[in-house]
Amino acid sequence: MVWTLDVPPRVRLFGWKVGVGALATKNNIARRIPSFGMSCEIYGALEDFDVHTLFECPLATEIWRESEFDEQLWRSSPFSVMDRLILAKRVLDRDRLGEFVAVIWEIWNERNCFIFGHSGGGMGKWLAPWAVSFVRHFRDFNTRNTQLKPPITGAFKLNFEAGKVGEGCRGCGFVIRNNLGDVVLAGVKQGPGFLDLELEETRACYFAMSIAAAHGFRSLMVEGDSQALINKLCKKEVPNN
Repeated sequence: MVWTLDVPPRVRLFGWKVGVGALATKNNIARRIPSFGMSCEIYGALEDFDVHTLFECPLATEIWRESEFDEQLWRSSPFSVMDRLILAKRVLDRDRLGEFVAVIWEIWNERNCFIFGHSGGGMGKWLAPWAVSFVRHFRDFNTRNTQLKPPITGAFKLNFEAGKVGEGCRGCGFVIRNNLGDVVLAGVKQGPGFLDLELEETRACYFAMSIAAAHGFRSLMVEGDSQALINKLCKKEVPNN
């Protein structure tokens, strides 16, 4: 169910962990370390287990209220997490199911940020829309790049793109394909603030090249929509560096 969703790989992997009960909740940790405290650090619940963390904790419910998903999907009790995923699969189409899992993923991220002191605070109402936007941007990028011409035999081609997401936010993505047209690496990123398009394309290119280099790519054919940027890169001119 989860592996076929059109969502970023990290969200699919997280969805699988949720389904098999492999999240590092305190309840799961205490099964291996008997003396480990199981109480929720956020609101003092007696036990920090997956249903509480992802659906019942006040931090989670604050995010769910802004998600536009029917309350039946996230308030139903005493369903297990798997029961809720099965219910969501029954009533949602494939795209919305992917967005549902992405909201769960973002709740888990915010929970960890809170526990480890990195939470921005008061951001709950923005997190569900951000998670949905993140997945939709990923799908849109993949859809618009399915017809890309593959590189020559033995080579890899990187295509990158940037754009405005919502009001005042930016998004970028990239995909690397082999000569058969198979995707070997892809990524998306969002953040606050949107400058002019050429600068955002530059950010997208830098993001794509950095990730590619980190994964060991040393020779790539690079394509992008900004001809002005491509020209500057080909001439190796960086007047604004």
